[in-house]
Amino acid sequence: MKNYICSVKSLFLLTLVSLVFGLGINVQVSNAEVLNDGSGNFKILSRTSIQNPKLISQIGNNFVISFDMSNKENAQPDLKYGLQLIEESENGQVIADEKIFSEIFTLGPNETITREVNYTAPSYLVGEYSIWLIIENSSGLNQGIGTVGKVQLLGDDQYVEIDISSCYLSVTEDNLSKKYNLQQGVDVNADETLTINCDVFNKFDREISLKPQFEIFKRSSFSDLIEVNQTDENIVLTSEEEKEFSLVIPKNNIPQAYDVKLSFLDNGELVSNFVLFHYVLSGPSGTIQSIQMDKEGYLKDDIARIKLFWSGSADIFPDSRSGKNPADEMISFSFNIENDNGEPCIKPINKNLDIGENLITIKALIVNECTSLNGEGVLKDSTGKVLDRKVFSLVDNSNNSKKESKTTDYSILILICSVIVIIILIFILIKIRKKRNDDNETEIKNDNNDSNTNNNSNMDKIVLSVALSFLIGSSFFLIDGLKTCSANQVQAYIEWHFTSEEDAIAQGRGDEWAGGIWDDSLFTVGLGKDSYGIDEPLDVLATNATHISCGNSSSATVRIEKIDFDAVSPTVFLISKYGMTAGDFMSYGSADIPQNLTPGEHTIYFTVSYHHVAYNFTETIPVTFTVTDSYSCTDTVSNSTLCSNDDTDLTINTPKTVTN
Repeated sequence: MKNYICSVKSLFLLTLVSLVFGLGINVQVSNAEVLNDGSGNFKILSRTSIQNPKLISQIGNNFVISFDMSNKENAQPDLKYGLQLIEESENGQVIADEKIFSEIFTLGPNETITREVNYTAPSYLVGEYSIWLIIENSSGLNQGIGTVGKVQLLGDDQYVEIDISSCYLSVTEDNLSKKYNLQQGVDVNADETLTINCDVFNKFDREISLKPQFEIFKRSSFSDLIEVNQTDENIVLTSEEEKEFSLVIPKNNIPQAYDVKLSFLDNGELVSNFVLFHYVLSGPSGTIQSIQMDKEGYLKDDIARIKLFWSGSADIFPDSRSGKNPADEMISFSFNIENDNGEPCIKPINKNLDIGENLITIKALIVNECTSLNGEGVLKDSTGKVLDRKVFSLVDNSNNSKKESKTTDYSILILICSVIVIIILIFILIKIRKKRNDDNETEIKNDNNDSNTNNNSNMDKIVLSVALSFLIGSSFFLIDGLKTCSANQVQAYIEWHFTSEEDAIAQGRGDEWAGGIWDDSLFTVGLGKDSYGIDEPLDVLATNATHISCGNSSSATVRIEKIDFDAVSPTVFLISKYGMTAGDFMSYGSADIPQNLTPGEHTIYFTVSYHHVAYNFTETIPVTFTVTDSYSCTDTVSNSTLCSNDDTDLTINTPKTVTN
């Protein structure tokens, strides 16, 4: 009896250890989603994505498209979504059209929303195009991509075509008469003359008189339109005539990076496609790329984690015409939050920012209950001049909080019930064994006592084995049931380092050693959704690189070389195999990769290579995803980080569809 009780006690101890171990494993699975966050040369800015894009219908050049927008962590305010119609030409990708929708929205932590939009492509377009969906904030920071694939357009081809492949920018005061490509982001002084040069072709069957129109945006065409400028130039074209033109670009007077759209009007009517280009006005500037709160609301005495991503002057980048050094500037950041009653949520923050530390997290004590947040962040230079200001509002959605609690409580309930069942089983076994021993006491003098004892011992082993099997199976069930869904897209900030000062000197960049960081890039990489069925191809996606300070596009490749520990052969290139060269530029890349992975969590590795003249830098970004058979991480479940089993009621979390 004593030995049996010791065995049962051992089983009970093993139960507790296994459950703790199971929870520990679950924590490790959860943390697996946060791969290399804040360490190494790259940092994860955010985990927002576009999922499940679908072309609902196409009638002529009219489209109905639906898609989900998902966020895995931190509140992401100040977002817009739009689409671009991309043409694959001999000279790389060309933006044939763009539509930015007016809605400004916030994605809370672990929130998914669905949108269905209507889009009408220009009536003159003919041929095959790809439709890409994009999320950006007002600073031009990409927050997710998706594509519905290729579509055919059968327009009338009656328009004035700006041959985008022929376009370049130039600065009149340049001694070398250098040509700058459209996304290179040439920096110019306020007193210099910036021009755009292109070929234009009249496809109309009549003579036409063209009046240039410039639309100017701060940093990105997703941000607010600053001004529309119609110049006095007049270009006359007869039918099917082609001309080269050179136009002076009207510049804004505030130092910063700018996107500009050039198109042509005839008698006030738009008659051409547009060309989008990027330039930088030199001078002291700064940009709040994003401000993220870890929650949408707080209780008094909570600790808020504020994630700030910022950049200094837009004219500081490798090989800029200004030649400015980051050490030349000093920037400070101030931040305050109030609730809807005008009460402060935190004590005002005033912090001098360290050059080169562009992504920082600030902890702040919440001094009043704030179920709503009205925040304002300001960047200033050393003279107190305001360089940038970003305001946002967040509201704690109590309904969403309840949904998340219900989902979490369901998993906790499984855990509690399993523990209770195992404990009850142990006590039942003790009772049965005690009764057996009492019965056996009356037979203690029988000759077959040893045989009975051996039989009981064998029975004990069988019972303990069954209990242990149940225990281990339950533990793995719990681990599997609490699995955390993976982030399918990440926005990554990469700092490119020389390996040593000697290496920088050898590359002719010794004067830019600056502790090792020579340049930086922003990317979005990932997959089209969280989870895939067995043998379902992986739809992988990537954007080209942009520089943090200026928003200029850079020379890079993005490729897939490995899934888990297995090489992908042949290597899959998402962004140009040859990098960004004249006449070979890619904004976005996608591919379908076959897979025969076993159910469970897996990791795909995106290799990013940055090219500059004679030298390259390489970094690898891991992104996790799930392969499922009996159940899956449901993409449309909002406000939940849990993979739901088949019998879970998902209707309580079904996102609302809004038509714009």
